[in-house]
Amino acid sequence: MEFLFEILGELLLQFAALLLRFCLQLLADCIVQIGVAGLVDTFERERHPALSTIGFVVWGAFAGAISLWPFPHAFITNYWLRLLNLVLTPLISALVMRFMAKMHEQRDLRFMGQGKFIYALATTATMALVRFLFAT
Repeated sequence: MEFLFEILGELLLQFAALLLRFCLQLLADCIVQIGVAGLVDTFERERHPALSTIGFVVWGAFAGAISLWPFPHAFITNYWLRLLNLVLTPLISALVMRFMAKMHEQRDLRFMGQGKFIYALATTATMALVRFLFAT
């Protein structure tokens, strides 16, 4: 019976780590969105999508590297769960950002950059990859 409680405790701990990882990534995505929205008045014209994607990849790498400073250790210790996190967290985060963009579009508010699913996915996937590769 004690063994079952140990397994349940470990599963709950891994789930909490996954949830914390998702929240950190969503926070970083929101910070990127605020930074991009602040540049709207400066850069009014549309950019080439490839250049924009490269910019969001750089933002994601920067956010991943910055997140290693306060959290140098991986939140999830199991390799397969970390690999699953590498795929699921960016997808969920990008879907949340897309939902937020749709909400802003319905209210006729400007939601630049992250409104496109691919930009949000590029940012969060790069952040997750940096953490996957360099977090100990």
